[in-house]
Amino acid sequence: MEIDFHKGFIVYKKGPGPVFVAPHSGPSLEVPTARDDNSETVASLCWLRMGGSLVVSTMPRKMMLGVDFNRDPPRERLALEYWKKFEGEEEWGKLMNYRKKYSWVAYSKKDHSERMKIYRDFWKTIRGFGDTIVFIHRMFNRIKNFPSMMDIITYGGYGVNKDIMRRIISEINRDYAGFFKKIAKNYKSAILMEEKRAVERILKIFKSFDINDIKIEYRENIKKDLEIIMEYASAKVFKRMYKKPGSRNFISAVSSALSADVNPLVTLEHIFKGEPAWGRKKGLFGKKNMMEAEISTFLGYWYPGEAAGIIIKIINNVRTIRKLPMYTELEW
Repeated sequence: MEIDFHKGFIVYKKGPGPVFVAPHSGPSLEVPTARDDNSETVASLCWLRMGGSLVVSTMPRKMMLGVDFNRDPPRERLALEYWKKFEGEEEWGKLMNYRKKYSWVAYSKKDHSERMKIYRDFWKTIRGFGDTIVFIHRMFNRIKNFPSMMDIITYGGYGVNKDIMRRIISEINRDYAGFFKKIAKNYKSAILMEEKRAVERILKIFKSFDINDIKIEYRENIKKDLEIIMEYASAKVFKRMYKKPGSRNFISAVSSALSADVNPLVTLEHIFKGEPAWGRKKGLFGKKNMMEAEISTFLGYWYPGEAAGIIIKIINNVRTIRKLPMYTELEW
């Protein structure tokens, strides 16, 4: 095994094989949700079993405090301009759009240059490895993501053919149906607890749960939650929440939706499409198998081995269907 320590990330090498990348595994500064908890755990288990390379970020992804490797680099002028906007925390709509597209803000030209060097080194390193790259991310246990336990992204079919992936995921859901049914109750409990945490945070910050009083980033997440609640909650509970909106009725509606007889699944671009991260990957489309796995926090924490097993099975099935040499699982 080889270990290369770079500024901002670490690379572990163990012979030929896929490249597993945890681009948001860096420290959680400012808020506890600012890192992809256990994404590096699942990625490391995949790497230990399949060999290849593991790339783990050691930087926070927050705009002012680090580098988000999964976004595009900003121009120097823009990075400096938006540093001031993030300091003031005003114009939330603009800040949210900036976060969706760019990797950092900078307080000086030197700061921008340093972050750019780290960013370029990260992507240069990844491009130099194998023919299969898998990006591992954390997916919140939010009702808006229900019933997805793991969402697989093919980058619109450019990374891996979507028809091939659809067939593979169908087989995965059949093979793991018993496991998903067994853990469904605890998975739903984890979602309910996360929704309660999100509601508490909104009440603490805005002193209200009125959707018109909270800032756009929080509002968009609640709206996405409501779409799933409307689909699965009982009509009576949903109507009560609609007539008397508030945190208590919202949580009741979440609980009602989760009582539906629906088990978690592996999904295909059900929630995520990967568009914010296409910039650095476009040059690799057609040259390498590329995919992304968004893994629920519940699955990544309680069952990281099973999560890794699913990803490994997907990789091997992709290679079989595309008639590529197989990777042999290692002893670990």
